[in-house]
Amino acid sequence: MMAYSATAQKDRHGLLIFSIVLLLSTVQSGEAQGDAFLQPSGEGEAWLSVSWTSTRNYYNTEGTTRIFDSVRTTFTNFTLGLSADYGLSDDLELNLELPIGYYTLTSGSRFPDRSIFAPAWLGIGVTYGRDFGGLRGAVSSLVRIPPGFHDGIYDDPNHPTFLSDGYFQLLNSLHIAYSGDEFWVKGSVGYNLRGEEPVDEIVYSAEAGVARVKGTGVFIGFAGVIATEDPSQPLRPFYAGASAEESLRQDGGIGRFATIDRETNFRLRPGGFVKINDHLSLSAQYQVMLFGINTLNLNTFNIAGGWRF
Repeated sequence: MMAYSATAQKDRHGLLIFSIVLLLSTVQSGEAQGDAFLQPSGEGEAWLSVSWTSTRNYYNTEGTTRIFDSVRTTFTNFTLGLSADYGLSDDLELNLELPIGYYTLTSGSRFPDRSIFAPAWLGIGVTYGRDFGGLRGAVSSLVRIPPGFHDGIYDDPNHPTFLSDGYFQLLNSLHIAYSGDEFWVKGSVGYNLRGEEPVDEIVYSAEAGVARVKGTGVFIGFAGVIATEDPSQPLRPFYAGASAEESLRQDGGIGRFATIDRETNFRLRPGGFVKINDHLSLSAQYQVMLFGINTLNLNTFNIAGGWRF
């Protein structure tokens, strides 16, 4: 692992150490892709979601919030999420996901505006679930295939900025859930195997919801990521593709960003849904970042529409 130099330690608060690891945040009414609530055999549900977030700060390697730089540099992300779940049998479900993002980076002065429009990955997986009395349990496995196949996220000559061409991921998770007449609770924990430079991570989430009025409901949940290696000691705490001299510049240098190869964060996620008819459902969710180490301080608003078929 590369250690910080003394100069990098001094200047790291002025560097943009960020990632564009896309988080598909598809809100669903009591059923979530890859969780313990499976679709019935021969039935399915497809979701289209739109997420928006914008920030000028991040959590540094000490867990303290810092602005990117002194020229009002702002990172904005619009993500279009496409996903679908289909019941292959009463106990086995097929899961698909495709998040597509539009990212922009703007500054008040000094740096040109920068943007990129690209899919994050194609996700294909299965979930196997069973009833255990009043509880439901499930296991799932999801492979995320990147849009490109260059080996290495820091040395891709065709993508010197942002997230290169991505990397393979394999997310294996355990799920548990309980649903009553007017409420539900569910939780998940998973281990995400990641290729190339990013280290593996543990992902977890939980949610509790109430549906007192037929066809509507509100819920609150939390989610987080735990790096399997020390997030305060990232592999490359400076700009990818920049020379050693350029990487030590204050206030953004040339605007080439290193992908975060490890991060830890914790997020609160309240939301609600309404069922329009037997086929169409709408939902909304707001995600608030409460804590992080070496991660973007992202508060995200998400709206989604689901169609049962």
